[in-house]
Amino acid sequence: MRIKVWFVKVLPAVAVLLILTSSVVLAGIGEETETFPTHSGYGEDVERGWYWYEVEKEVPEEGKEEFASDKASQNADPWKMSAEEFRKYLDDTKDRAVASPTVENVSHYIEAQDIARRKAVAFANVFQLVMQTNPEFTTTAQYPSTTPGIKALPL
Repeated sequence: MRIKVWFVKVLPAVAVLLILTSSVVLAGIGEETETFPTHSGYGEDVERGWYWYEVEKEVPEEGKEEFASDKASQNADPWKMSAEEFRKYLDDTKDRAVASPTVENVSHYIEAQDIARRKAVAFANVFQLVMQTNPEFTTTAQYPSTTPGIKALPL
């Protein structure tokens, strides 16, 4: 009985596998195999290129784009700028980094972002100090946060 199951289930699968592999082998007979070049892509010169530690020379950029606020923003201290001046400085720095994403431009943008973050933290800290030292600015009288205060509110 087990032999019958083997003939019914396994033998057809083996036969199909043999037919497919033989057709693949027969299809490859008579065809030329493709040869790949053994050089580095520099014509006939085999020992050239990246893998032979050849470094490409950098081409100097011609017509480098100048931004209007380059000279003014490089000399000015971002910590002493007004909010509008700093906003323009940050936007110009971002535009320069996006237009020409060099390491120098992107690092200037990251520095400007860091200054913006630090200014925001300084403002938030002073705001919190003013709110804590001046209770007349808080909204807890109009909008209490405790349960008895909420229950005492008129509906």
